[in-house]
Amino acid sequence: MLFWLLFVLTKVERGSSHPPCEKSYQAQWPSNGLCYTEFTQGPCPPGREISYNVFIGSGECTCVRGFLEYPQNGQCYEEFGQGPCEPGLIFVTDPQGNGTCDCRPSLKFYYHRDTRKCFPLYSRGPCELGQHLVFDYARGEPSCRCKDNHIPWSDGNCYELNTRGPCREQCESGVECLLRDLDTRTTDCQCVSQYESDGRCFQAFSQGYCPLGQWLVPSQNHSTSSLQCQVKRECKKFDNWFHDPQTKTCYRQYSQGPCPKGKLFYLDRVSGEIKCGCESTWKPYYWPGDGGCYEPKSEGPCPRGKYFHYDVGNGRTECRCFHNHVPDRKFPVCHEEFTRADCPLGLLVRAHPRTGEAVCDCSKDMIGHFWAADGRCYEHFTRGPCEKGQMFRLGWGLDSPICMFWPPSFT
Repeated sequence: MLFWLLFVLTKVERGSSHPPCEKSYQAQWPSNGLCYTEFTQGPCPPGREISYNVFIGSGECTCVRGFLEYPQNGQCYEEFGQGPCEPGLIFVTDPQGNGTCDCRPSLKFYYHRDTRKCFPLYSRGPCELGQHLVFDYARGEPSCRCKDNHIPWSDGNCYELNTRGPCREQCESGVECLLRDLDTRTTDCQCVSQYESDGRCFQAFSQGYCPLGQWLVPSQNHSTSSLQCQVKRECKKFDNWFHDPQTKTCYRQYSQGPCPKGKLFYLDRVSGEIKCGCESTWKPYYWPGDGGCYEPKSEGPCPRGKYFHYDVGNGRTECRCFHNHVPDRKFPVCHEEFTRADCPLGLLVRAHPRTGEAVCDCSKDMIGHFWAADGRCYEHFTRGPCEKGQMFRLGWGLDSPICMFWPPSFT
């Protein structure tokens, strides 16, 4: 109690007729006697906050935390920001505790070695269009990176998604828009109906700028082609999942869903109808070999042991061997390693050390499959060299195989 009384007494404004503030976390403003919560703007101008000064016995305006006063004009500026400084300098603390403009190599978070200048982080600084300066902890220095929601382009710049970006007018109707495919995570220029008033652009029947659970649909007003947010009645949680009225089920766009092989489930962005189809322009899904469309990472049109893949680098679809599979030397198929496949009894498939192609082999270094009793190799989870009712597999905690008794159904 004594400490509290002493604290209140110290807050009585000297020579003032105003009573002291009731709350210990308040400071009294001398000109009007009013009490304000400390560290809020109170009666202070923008960039300053009121705080209690024990030496004058009342409140005063000081720069908000993280800001410094610049003696030359009395204004407050953010520390390590541009402040009142010329480009290439940043606003820092001088030895007296005041703000000053400076740049030196010891300011490692802000010093750009190539230009020998300092820039605030997350400003454009020396970077190209659409980039900003961030600190690269791996290199220990600031470097240029694309801003959030921006993607790198072939011209060295970064462009914002859902804008015209680097796209050029090539649409028969509507305008070009830089969009990211939610399924393939690839980005390209696509035709949409129009630009919004702020210059952004979106596909119809996507979430766009709508809140979760809503999507953009074309306006019913035939005099305009604008998009408006409407509640999505089904499949609300994911932007690229749509409801099939026939099966009453939600499917991901460009998945096979309820469609026949070679066709994919999709939403027609013009009509708003659910369809099964395939277009040669669907590069991540189209297979020129049979003119069909398939899901990436599915078996698709591929032969045994391969899966359907889209190579972003060359912009083509292809068939690749599954993990732990190796390509056959003669036929366009892949075999799983350490299985018998087409090998003679006692030999298993493995990758040739030089070519990586499938060869039939058995040696002691195939320790998990080699059976010393007859010098042959066997596939796991088969009977192999074991007696009836036993399974050939690795022993518990062992690198070598054993014959283990298995349920009667196994022969």
